[in-house]
Amino acid sequence: MTHRALEPAIEVFTRGNRLFPKSVRMLVALGVASYARGSYAQATQYLGNASDLAPDDPTPYLFLGKMQSVEVNPTQESAERLARFAQRHPDNALANYYYAVSLWKQSAGALDTDHATPRDTERSARVETLLQKAVLLDPKLGAAYLQLGILYSQHKDFSRAISAYQKAIEVSPEGDEMLEEAHYRLARVYLRTGAAHKAQEELQLHATLAKKTKEDAERMRRDIQEFVIALRNQNSSSPPPR
Repeated sequence: MTHRALEPAIEVFTRGNRLFPKSVRMLVALGVASYARGSYAQATQYLGNASDLAPDDPTPYLFLGKMQSVEVNPTQESAERLARFAQRHPDNALANYYYAVSLWKQSAGALDTDHATPRDTERSARVETLLQKAVLLDPKLGAAYLQLGILYSQHKDFSRAISAYQKAIEVSPEGDEMLEEAHYRLARVYLRTGAAHKAQEELQLHATLAKKTKEDAERMRRDIQEFVIALRNQNSSSPPPR
């Protein structure tokens, strides 16, 4: 898994799951490996099963929450389990954040229109409350500030959106995946409010981060290829089993 040799990793974890079907760690490992391979439905199933086996263990929920970044419409099962995470761990900043994102995605299409239903409006208020609680519990949680900025932007509350994006940039460490998106979204808000010069500055910062992200990805791919070649060479040179 460390070297992203995903197929061999999944094979090993699958055998482990057959041997130890009640092992939460095996199910989580299978979920993470499936997610890394792009099999999101399988990953959701494995992680959901893991959370059902150990409802008070934060680990499966954390991976379920992380997966939301690539799921346009998270499953109802995932949403229910993230709600359970927040209920069982109300003082966990990530529990509040991931549940907020889950609720937001359920009605994201309606929140940026003038035709949101009362249910959507109520859900939006709940999302804001959860995000505000998340940053209160963890003032360094840049992802929650970023999501607040997105929410305020949808509501056309640009002043609060700018503040939230700026806070996300301020608290996020170098290399955080949120930084690139925060600069881009802040640039868009600046454009909408007529601050073209500030928008250009943010776009330049976004471009710099995007370039670095691409270079890091290329470097990782090279490292993976070298590892796989070395692994194959090692296997081919090993003596046959006796």
